[in-house]
Amino acid sequence: MSTTDLEALAGELTTRGLVAELTHDGLRVSNPKVVGCCGSHPGTVITCRDSVGGGSWFYTSWGEALAPVTCPVDAARAVRRWLSRSPDQAPSVVLA
Repeated sequence: MSTTDLEALAGELTTRGLVAELTHDGLRVSNPKVVGCCGSHPGTVITCRDSVGGGSWFYTSWGEALAPVTCPVDAARAVRRWLSRSPDQAPSVVLA
């Protein structure tokens, strides 16, 4: 897991109003402005790993590929979309 890539993503996420904390598991991200279904706020842990097609990508804790690590802005947009939904909204499709 690349700490540098996760730090770049953390910067993009915090500029979008999300809380991002680097932990031993990855980048823990939450949205303090939205009430979560299973906790106080919706959140996920982002990790970096190699994709099937090659290259490293950002992935959510539920296994969604977000974007290549070379595109932290795209990954931040996808995470923001996911974490901006209220619990009763249907999931959005995130294209990776």
